[in-house]
Amino acid sequence: MSASMSPTTLFLKPGEWFFGQGHGELHTILGSCVSLLLWQPQIKVIALSHALLPKRSRHSDHEAETAGRFVEEITQLFLQKTRKFAVPLPSYHAHIFGGGDMFPDIGLKNQIGLQNIQMTKQLLEHAGVPILSEDIGGTFYRRLKVNCHTGRFHVEKAMVNCFDNN
Repeated sequence: MSASMSPTTLFLKPGEWFFGQGHGELHTILGSCVSLLLWQPQIKVIALSHALLPKRSRHSDHEAETAGRFVEEITQLFLQKTRKFAVPLPSYHAHIFGGGDMFPDIGLKNQIGLQNIQMTKQLLEHAGVPILSEDIGGTFYRRLKVNCHTGRFHVEKAMVNCFDNN
């Protein structure tokens, strides 16, 4: 995604991201994936990701457009882009969403979701960016809506396996 985009409503699919300024809303739906929201209130810069995995395996492709799929790469990309605005990293507000356990009945204990959460927290802590809120883990999906001009967000939750097959 481009920093010059100004979405009215932009839906982020897995692996997509937005960084920039503008009006409108960003939307996404999360399971075990993680969204990192960075917001700088003075200059109204916003970043939102929808990352699938904690990091790229050694044997996967190295195309730049796939960076949004990986927590490690998209977080580093966001932190790099913030430097262009000459505002200290600690002045950005970070919020983390997702990382749910989408298959609670098979006993994997949130493998991918938990790894995504841990990687995001580790990178933000290392960069000195404060995490102001988290809506993470659990056994439900999240629908996330973010206002690009105010940085305000709203999360709706739906349980995994909420349908009765009988």
